[in-house]
Amino acid sequence: PPDTGAELCAPAPLTWEEQTMRRLVVLGKNCRSLASADRFDELVSDLEHQDWDIALLSETWRRDLEELWESNENHVFAGRGHESGRRGVAVLVHKRWKNSLIGFTPVSERVCYLDLQIFGVKCRFVSVYFPDSTYSDIEVQKVYDLLGEIVDDARKAKLRIIIGGDFNAKVGSGTDAGEHPSAGLHGLGEQNARGQLLLAWSSSKSLKIANTFFRKQDEQLVTHVGT
Repeated sequence: PPDTGAELCAPAPLTWEEQTMRRLVVLGKNCRSLASADRFDELVSDLEHQDWDIALLSETWRRDLEELWESNENHVFAGRGHESGRRGVAVLVHKRWKNSLIGFTPVSERVCYLDLQIFGVKCRFVSVYFPDSTYSDIEVQKVYDLLGEIVDDARKAKLRIIIGGDFNAKVGSGTDAGEHPSAGLHGLGEQNARGQLLLAWSSSKSLKIANTFFRKQDEQLVTHVGT
């Protein structure tokens, strides 16, 4: 598929044929600002040309500490910003699922999550923006600790969990990542220390790094390319 998705099958009494026809497409995107109405309109315009259900957004650069509203297109925007107008995360839900919302939790300017019930399955969608290389490993670990609590809570509540965003990490390509239980063979670039941390954490939580299991064009394997 053009973007990494997550296929969630509904429970019985649906037939196998009905289940396999139902898929959920989840996108991760570093927005590099959704601070203005024009930037938001650009995002929606881009998504119109794609098959999508949920968009997990990072670097929204919005200032409001909690937002939950419906766009002109009837999509649902749920976000957490920062007073500085930097960082920020959000979840954008396609209008077809707007009545499936269970709850939204804006944890910090780096983590937020939205619970939905889709195809009869309760799901938690987490948007995350990790510190970049200018931040210490201590700051990175703080985000992993937050994510760990969110994952554990979701599993206690028997929710499926999908995490997306900008991890500012390289898990590597080929056997560098493929030898690890949480990754496939189709990563990108040379593995770095924070990529190793991502692999270890994902494995500890029995999670898969989904876009490493699909053969994709290089530009579709990352959320943002720095200069």
